[in-house]
Amino acid sequence: MSSKKPDTTTIPIVDLGKLGLGVAGGPSEDELQRVAKELGAALTGVGFVYLKNHGIPSQQVEAVFSNASKFFSLGKEAKLKYEAGQPQMHGYVAVDRENLDASAKFLELREAFKVKDMSYPLPDEEVPEMRMALETFRASCWALVSNVLTALAIAIDLERDFFTSTHEELFTNGGESMTLLRINHYPTVPATVPPNTIRCGAHTDYGTITLLFQDDIGGLQLRDVEGRWVDATPIPGTILVNAGDLLQFWTSGKYVATEHRVIIPEEEVRRQSPRQSIAFFVQPNAETLVRPLDGSNTYQPITAKQHLLNKYRMTYTY
Repeated sequence: MSSKKPDTTTIPIVDLGKLGLGVAGGPSEDELQRVAKELGAALTGVGFVYLKNHGIPSQQVEAVFSNASKFFSLGKEAKLKYEAGQPQMHGYVAVDRENLDASAKFLELREAFKVKDMSYPLPDEEVPEMRMALETFRASCWALVSNVLTALAIAIDLERDFFTSTHEELFTNGGESMTLLRINHYPTVPATVPPNTIRCGAHTDYGTITLLFQDDIGGLQLRDVEGRWVDATPIPGTILVNAGDLLQFWTSGKYVATEHRVIIPEEEVRRQSPRQSIAFFVQPNAETLVRPLDGSNTYQPITAKQHLLNKYRMTYTY
């Protein structure tokens, strides 16, 4: 047995190969095992991984960014027509409505639009092409997540459908699903800001995994096991994937929900450049009871819905 410790600083890049979308023939057993092993090693170590050859067309990502930019450029009154209500699952979130860093009060220079279900209000009048862009992109995310969840189950010797079967609501486009697509917009940084200002406070994600699509501005950092902040530099054509709290609970801490944040850049040109990202937060079925799969008492059992609601109560300033 190897005594080599997992890498907790470098973010690995995993080639999905035929697990990516739009690849004819499907993966061989050898390829499934390879991807599973590499994903497992990444989430055991640094907790983050870049996926390449994932198959989600760049045009789909760019269409969401473009339409979201049009929405965020609207006046405050127009955006507040779509303000997210309780329990914060869909709609617009204004600057300073969230405090993701529970350890201290920061001004977080970020606004967002969260999409739970396409039946909920969208800015169809103001940004008519946004709905179609979101529908197409979300469908691709669902398809990719199914493949990734299968590989993760293989990586820890579970039945291959363990995660897909505990995430069935994710694929139904509605109902009780807690899975959420969130578009983040980080506006330009004013010339003068309070000292405790950040673009996104340090936090862990709440669910199973997150698919993150970044623009090229940068600023995302993750904390390694030594407490150092490591840059998660955008790599064109990749998706950044990280483990969330519930995957950590399920695996008794084997897969790490790594703390991360978005800092204000030092370079003036980047400070004056708005930043965008798209996060697809993958959640189990609402009433799934998440408990350590090894039978330990490392984490107390909790339903996926209750954990999410607990986190929302800690986060929002409503």
